Amino acid sequence: MYDLDDIAGGDERRAKALRDALHQLANGRSPLLREMANAVLKGDITLREAFASPTYSDEFTQPFRSFWARYEQMTPETRDQLAAERRGDWRS
Repeated sequence: MYDLDDIAGGDERRAKALRDALHQLANGRSPLLREMANAVLKGDITLREAFASPTYSDEFTQPFRSFWARYEQMTPETRDQLAAERRGDWRS
């Protein structure tokens, strides 16, 4: 998992967050993301390779596209409120 440590810039909290996210994906609903997460966790592929792969890239980007479409429809006040709520989550 040296790739995760490199991506995290040596920050152990970020590396742990990446590993935790991969474990969540490995147990998630998407068979394709489960496959990818397990492959990364086992060291069969790196996270960078997974993101660069056409096999997995659409599966990664679709949730973001859905979020972004909703985000663009939000008022500035709602965006600020959402950001404030999320900042609290990252500090815990």
